[in-house]
Amino acid sequence: MHTPSTGAVAARVAFADADVVDAAVSAASRAFPAWAGASLARRAQVLFLFRGLFARRADEIARVIASEHGKVLSDARGEVARGQEVVEFYTRGKVVTSRRPDPHARGVELGFPVSN
Repeated sequence: MHTPSTGAVAARVAFADADVVDAAVSAASRAFPAWAGASLARRAQVLFLFRGLFARRADEIARVIASEHGKVLSDARGEVARGQEVVEFYTRGKVVTSRRPDPHARGVELGFPVSN
């Protein structure tokens, strides 16, 4: 990994080969039925846990963004803040339902505004 602002090598990382990618896709495919069948309460719990983790690690995430994208730290912190706003939006609790059928939602109300 190179630092975009200087071109210097900042770290060395391993790339995933086809077997690793196949294993990840397989794991996600196996996990999907349980997630799809999870209650709205369980999904909300996971999102709230994510929100807390994101907030606790915001500075670390900003430093990684700055390092990997060559941004100044203040810009990276702004990106993290915008990401936190998105997470906050989806954890507000206001529910708006779609008038269009969504084959993946299975009748679950969507927690975000949708267009008709």
